Amino acid sequence: MNHKNTEDKIIKRYRNRKLYDTKQSCYVTLNDIAKMIHKDEPIRVIDNNTKMDITASTLTQIIFETEKKTGIYPPLQILRQIIQHENGNLSNFLAKLGLFDKKELANQQVPKPQKEEQGNLQSRNSSPANSNSGVANSDAQPTILPSYNKSLDGSL
Repeated sequence: MNHKNTEDKIIKRYRNRKLYDTKQSCYVTLNDIAKMIHKDEPIRVIDNNTKMDITASTLTQIIFETEKKTGIYPPLQILRQIIQHENGNLSNFLAKLGLFDKKELANQQVPKPQKEEQGNLQSRNSSPANSNSGVANSDAQPTILPSYNKSLDGSL
């Protein structure tokens, strides 16, 4: 899907977290957006305040909400590896598995924290509790058990 396409349905996310479909002129839920994706409708989710494209984070939220509803989660070993080797960054983990090119990550627009949050992030990052001494090297290759690789691409 081309994220700059003018034919994309625009969903605006307001500060109160409500989602508004500008084409249908109505509020929608994450479930409604999931249905649009199932129908292969091209959509973009825009933060109404910052005007940033937050489609990727919204789709990620839909995936995690679906996991929570079904109660079926990835194996704990995989979740631990994502946290240990990628500091919780799922995108880097999937890129290391070869599921997409890391260049795609660099081309994506990354939302910047607002000024209040930047100050909080700086103070948290400078605290002794957040030193890198106990953090695994993010360049280290994750060790994946072969049986888990099959489930990541949808085939079992």
